[in-house]
Order: sequence, then structure tokens, then C-alpha cells
Amino acid sequence: MNSEFNAECLTLSFDEGFKKLMDRGNAEAVSQVGIVHSVFNKVINFKDHKNQLHSLLHRDMDNGPYSIRVDRKGSCSFQDFLIHVNDAVYMSKDYLVIGNLFKLKLSRSRLWQPQPIKLDLNRAYDLLNKNIERYNQYLLVSGSSGGVKHYYLKNHLHLPVKHHPTLIEKELEKRILNFRWSVQNNGQALEEHINALLGFGNGLTPSGDDFLAGYILALNTVQRREASKILRKIKGLLGAQKLPTTDISITMLKATLEGKTREYIHQFICSLFDDDDSRMIRNTEQVLAIGSSSGTDLSIGISVGLSDFLEDSVK
Repeated sequence: MNSEFNAECLTLSFDEGFKKLMDRGNAEAVSQVGIVHSVFNKVINFKDHKNQLHSLLHRDMDNGPYSIRVDRKGSCSFQDFLIHVNDAVYMSKDYLVIGNLFKLKLSRSRLWQPQPIKLDLNRAYDLLNKNIERYNQYLLVSGSSGGVKHYYLKNHLHLPVKHHPTLIEKELEKRILNFRWSVQNNGQALEEHINALLGFGNGLTPSGDDFLAGYILALNTVQRREASKILRKIKGLLGAQKLPTTDISITMLKATLEGKTREYIHQFICSLFDDDDSRMIRNTEQVLAIGSSSGTDLSIGISVGLSDFLEDSVK
């Protein structure tokens, strides 16, 4: 490797998944741990030798599964480093290096480890109803169209849709209705209707994947017998096939099956069962700002999944 590097980057935080990768490089000798998958302004993705996608996140991003947050003063974009797809990613005990411009000093003292969400079901119903109603009001104003919002307004909230839906929105509506019918009928034709959602929509994480990820997170949160039964079936289906969607979506979906999600989504779910209005509003704003429509689609999946498995929730 070339010894000429740009200014050194520093570790802000990392999750358990990235820690395991760091532990593998816990030797003085430098070894290759993966290759670059994709580079964006605030994210560098690379695949390790086990084909697991890991992410280097700009300091402005929230924590997430299999990720490490990076601080580098004076640079607003990872694309400044001129890193290319398939560049080798090297790691030693103290550093992660890509090419001859990017060098990250690793610190093992800043583990991000979110606590599991534990519900007091005696209080959950009333708080959920109140907070979902507040979320719905905010979604009407700030939620992104083009994905699952059309389905949610028309079929879940029974509100008039003010814009002319696209073909993708209409098809998503049909596919989500079929998926929920399957869930409500003990998983009948579940594989068919999950496959119809996978990879459907636009973007790095298509809307069908985002909705499904949110729904899975809701099932993980509820922890009731009926939800656990459907979750086991979904895990069996998604774990038994090569998912027909993007690599980034596959990583997201696999993480949700493990009960993992990014920090803003975790905080949003927590706030749905918390009697703190300002926190609820702040976390909703953060989630709806994710991606083009990903935050909207994910949060709708969470809302729908909770309403399907918690009594007295918003219909």
C-alpha cells in the first residue's frame, strides 16, 4: 500500500456487527478484509469475505447495523477520496485503509449497542394509539409520496388521496393488501406475496423492501404468539433463498430479521410507546427524512405491523 494518505479519519462509534470485523483484524499485520461495493457522499459500503455488507458512515449519519461512524474534519463527502468500486479494504489492529487516500484510526471504546424494546402491554395500547395518531398527522404533511403512502392513506386511514397515484403506487397497494391478507390468514400463500414485495419500487432500498422491513421490526417489537408465528415463517422464507433485490436491501432485511435496525428507526419505535410528545415529533421528523421515500415506507410498515398485532391500535 502507498504510505501517502490524506488526513486521518477518526472513529466516532460502531455497532456489534462491525466490532466482530474489527476483532478479526486484531493483529499488527495488515490484511485485506473486503472490497468496496459502493461509494456515496456520506456512505462507503464494502463486502467482507463472507459477503456481508459493512458501512462507513459520515458523522452526520445515525448509527446502524454492521456500520462504523467516521469523523474527518474538512471533508463533507466520502467521494472526495476518489475511492472506487472493487478497491481493496485493508485492516490492522489500529487502522482501516482503502486505496492510498482513506485511512481510519480504529477505536474500540465507542460501541453503539441499542437496548431491546420492552413493552409494558398494560400501557402500550393507549400510548400507541395516541402516538400513531400524532405520527399520522405528521405523515400527511411531511411523508414522501411515490411509495407506500398512497396505500396507507387509502386503505389504512381511509382518507382521500389528493394526488394521482403512479403505477408503482397502485401496484404497491395491491401487493401490500395481498401480503396482509396472507398474514391474517395464517400465512397462506405467504411466500408468493412476500416475493411480490421484494425488490419492488425505486431506489437503493425499493419501497416494497422498506415496508417489509418495517413490518418485520413491528413483529419483533410486539413479541406476541401470533406475531412470533408469522415472524418465524418470514424468517424461514427469507433465509432460504437469494433475495431478488439490491445488496443494500438484502443487508437491511437480514438485519431486521435479527431484530437490528438503524438508530433513527429504533428511536422512532421506542417513542411510539413513550409519553414524550417532543421526542415523538423529533424522532418522526428524523425517520421521514431518511432517503427519498424510505423513511416514510419503513415507518408505515411499522405502524401497519403494530396495528395488526396489538389490540386497540389505530385501524
